[in-house]
Amino acid sequence: MASLCNYGVTIVSTVRVYNYQVEQIRETNNTTVSKRFLEKQEQLKKQEKLNSLIINSLLISVAVFLSFQFIRGTYLNFDRYVTLNDKMSSLKALNINATYENDVLKKKYKSYNSPEGLEGLARDYLNLVGENEISVVLKKS
Repeated sequence: MASLCNYGVTIVSTVRVYNYQVEQIRETNNTTVSKRFLEKQEQLKKQEKLNSLIINSLLISVAVFLSFQFIRGTYLNFDRYVTLNDKMSSLKALNINATYENDVLKKKYKSYNSPEGLEGLARDYLNLVGENEISVVLKKS
């Protein structure tokens, strides 16, 4: 019986050791799992920071590009406004001169339609003379 008791004590102590070892393994697994979990969380945080950095840099790049385009467009529009304004001023002056010349030509046209106007043209440009008239041409020496 004593050997049975010894055998029973051995079994109980073996079970206790086994339970202790299982407990240690569970704690080790829990520690390992929590370490893995924490490492994974850190990795996710790093990835999230990297993603937010990329997104922020893209947004800043787009904002800088749009600002550059806005300033460039404003400058080009102002430059174009000045150029077109100068051209418009010169075209207005040209229009005024052309209108004045048109008025002069209309008056000449009306005067040339009359017999006196035709006679004046013939005398001035063709050196023609009327009946009973003598033509005198002066030469410059």
